[in-house]
Amino acid sequence: MFESIINEYLESEACKNWSIIAILEYIKSKSRITADMIEVVKEEIYSALQIFRDTHNVHVHVNAKNKARRILASFEKSFASVDVKLFIHELELHNERREFHLTVCRNVTSSNTLQALEQHRSTRKAIEEVCNTNVDTAISSVDDESYQYQVIEEENRLQENIHKRSFTEYETNNLHPFYDESEFNINIILTMEKYCKKQTTSKFDLAHNYILDLTPKSKIERYFEPEIWAKLIADRPATAKPEYYKEIEFICDHLFGPPSKKKRWKLNKYRERWASLRNLEIPDYDDDAPYERGDWERILYWAERAVGSFLNAFESEHNPIQQNDCGEREWFGGYIVPIFEGALTLNSICRVPWGEVTVIATIRRKNHDKNALEHQVERGHLADFVCKINQQEVVCGLACGGPHKYDHTKWESDEYHLPRMLKDTLDDMLENCRSRNRRASNLYTIGIQQYMTEIRIYMMEKRDVYRFHLLKSFNLPLSHALFSNLRFALSWAWNIKGLVERLSFELEDGMIVSSRTPERDPPDEMKTNTTPERSKKKKV
Repeated sequence: MFESIINEYLESEACKNWSIIAILEYIKSKSRITADMIEVVKEEIYSALQIFRDTHNVHVHVNAKNKARRILASFEKSFASVDVKLFIHELELHNERREFHLTVCRNVTSSNTLQALEQHRSTRKAIEEVCNTNVDTAISSVDDESYQYQVIEEENRLQENIHKRSFTEYETNNLHPFYDESEFNINIILTMEKYCKKQTTSKFDLAHNYILDLTPKSKIERYFEPEIWAKLIADRPATAKPEYYKEIEFICDHLFGPPSKKKRWKLNKYRERWASLRNLEIPDYDDDAPYERGDWERILYWAERAVGSFLNAFESEHNPIQQNDCGEREWFGGYIVPIFEGALTLNSICRVPWGEVTVIATIRRKNHDKNALEHQVERGHLADFVCKINQQEVVCGLACGGPHKYDHTKWESDEYHLPRMLKDTLDDMLENCRSRNRRASNLYTIGIQQYMTEIRIYMMEKRDVYRFHLLKSFNLPLSHALFSNLRFALSWAWNIKGLVERLSFELEDGMIVSSRTPERDPPDEMKTNTTPERSKKKKV
């Protein structure tokens, strides 16, 4: 969430000025941060400093590495300092003031409007009395005509006042984006349409496909007010804030040690821990746990396989993932797939093909308006990794490059196609739910994107438009120095398993048999556009 901001601070600021409070203040100046995010920020600062300390980049000065090492040595103490506590207290105070302001604005009632309505009623009664009198008498009488004219003028004046007061109150209570969801949604759509009409907007921008990019690299962010954008970032579905990883902390602590440990273990220590993994005692089982009592051994085998491939590489005389010729297929298939495919197949309802997998939902979208007997149908985009529940695609993954090099064109293509694939699979899911008369408000799709050693986890949901969230970004280790980074990989693979399992309950058919005719699908006003043709390079 804040990795790029933290790295920007470490690269731009002199290392002698580094401190925990300075990093927090810098994050606050660049992005919206609340007291609830402190634990996430703490985790990301620790990870960034670890990477900075252990980097082999020759451009990083030794003083910077030493400074990072000193901060990490007293990390917990620094986060418990008075300055940091005051910083968190200020965040809490700011949040309380904001909530108070919102509460006041939501509950505004206008006594002036009620008074104006009462005056309007009395005026209407007077007008009705005038209309019921003899018209000829009213016309012949100058006084009556004058009176009627005054009454009508008074009515017009009051109507104008009522309109102004009512609109002001409606605007205060409803039009403000924090108060009325429907008006807020309209504001988002209008902003996106305005953004798409600009000449500077790329024809490959996701906004053309009604996808609101809420990731840190979003280009549409500057067209929203900071408060509105912060609300959009924070306004995620409850399922987008998973804490399923806590269920396997027992395994992670055994393999990597507790998160608070200050010293890094030697490689043989990690191997000993890995070798004794199958002897790990089963923790106290809770009936609410997302796995069956007999699944504990399968979970241990998954963790053993996922971590073991990295241990084997680190112990090798010529570490294969440190070699420049380690390509995309070797890196993705040998080290990344066991992490995510292994976790997802723990759900017996999932199939996880990988390699070159055709996304069926994308084929359906591309060929929706075509007659297969007359036209040549288009081919769907290929994914490197797909998770299916009863043929319904719920997770799509794309891989780009080995751990040391990548194809820049493929990377740009993946960034464009992954959100569109998630939109296609979500549309397919929504259509299936409507045909079964099922509720479709809690549906989402998950995206996994691999870029060299970086893994990004995305989620897409549909509300006013299609919202594209970045849930997490982390790096996989290439050497023993960063072996503990696998904790993030295991935790988030387990998180995705939990998200898919929750989604499966939304997708399974109900037991009640209904003869009601399914509702007709409304016209799709947010169609995914065909891929624009690339401009030919001009010779200079």
